[in-house]
Amino acid sequence: LSYYLSYRAADVMALNIPVRAEGRRKVQFSNPFGETRMVLVQKKSRSNAGEEKVITDLRTFPSDTVYVQANEFNRHLYQTFYKLTGRKAILSEVSGTSQDELLIRVARGKIRYALCQENVAMEYHRYFSDLDISVLAFPLFTYGWVTGDQSDSLQIELNEWLSAFKSTGQFKSTYAEYFNNQRIARFMQSEYFSVTGNKLSPFDDAIREHSKMIMWDWRLVASLIYEESNFQV
Repeated sequence: LSYYLSYRAADVMALNIPVRAEGRRKVQFSNPFGETRMVLVQKKSRSNAGEEKVITDLRTFPSDTVYVQANEFNRHLYQTFYKLTGRKAILSEVSGTSQDELLIRVARGKIRYALCQENVAMEYHRYFSDLDISVLAFPLFTYGWVTGDQSDSLQIELNEWLSAFKSTGQFKSTYAEYFNNQRIARFMQSEYFSVTGNKLSPFDDAIREHSKMIMWDWRLVASLIYEESNFQV
């Protein structure tokens, strides 16, 4: 991820990046604006014969694969989990895959274990009630956004904006919209739920075509249309 900042292909990474000393060697962090934990995601045990029991203690973790999102800023967290399992866990970093997708793969039985941030896991647990996210893989940590180390002024501007935004009710409502949304079950059943499907709206083809005229990523244009009109015509 830091590759994009180092080669100036991007200026800001607006992701929930753990604020850790390891990351500070590569990038500049904004002021922390949230906190969460890392949890082990698995399916709850069932009474069927031969079904594996749910892991409740990392010290009893079997020699099995745990899938994680490929993210250089999370590797220290992953390694802490690995040590807690007595070095028995086999960590498999998956590139180009979001935490959301890993959660869905566990829920659908395609993989057995994954590590995800607790706030993301709790949201999917509302829909996939058979997911177990109770086992702590890494204790509470703060997160923020990052910029490259070439621009102190950008970091200052970013911190000022975040500070002002956090002082408004919009910050809490935005967080609730993404991480405490009671309507998530309905969203996941929609054909326009992008994590499980390949559509964003009924107008995807038109948005793709016209986005080429301004050389914008069509998904960014779609998100702007959603915010402005919710695709209502």
